[in-house]
Amino acid sequence: SNFTISEPLANQFRLTSKLESILESNFMICIIFLIILASMLVFSLMLSDVDGKTYEYGMLRALGFKKPYLVSMITISSFSFSVPGCVGGIIVAFSMNILLREAIFMEA
Repeated sequence: SNFTISEPLANQFRLTSKLESILESNFMICIIFLIILASMLVFSLMLSDVDGKTYEYGMLRALGFKKPYLVSMITISSFSFSVPGCVGGIIVAFSMNILLREAIFMEA
């Protein structure tokens, strides 16, 4: 008996998996780029903050403020920049995720 089996869905799934891997790699590149960009932003904010307060930090050191306490003060200041940004980013990403899911998977 001569017969042929065609599998159009298998071919389509192979193409879909290739597209999925391409999109996955592009999203990963975007995420890495955004992490680098956010790190540079926090660094520039910290640099401008320390640069603007160099005189105050010098006066604190001259008045007997110990170096570890000064470092901890600058670290707490950096957390005051980064933690609200991370929390705000997570909230925005979560709400965008909900809105996009509703828009994409909305039942007709």
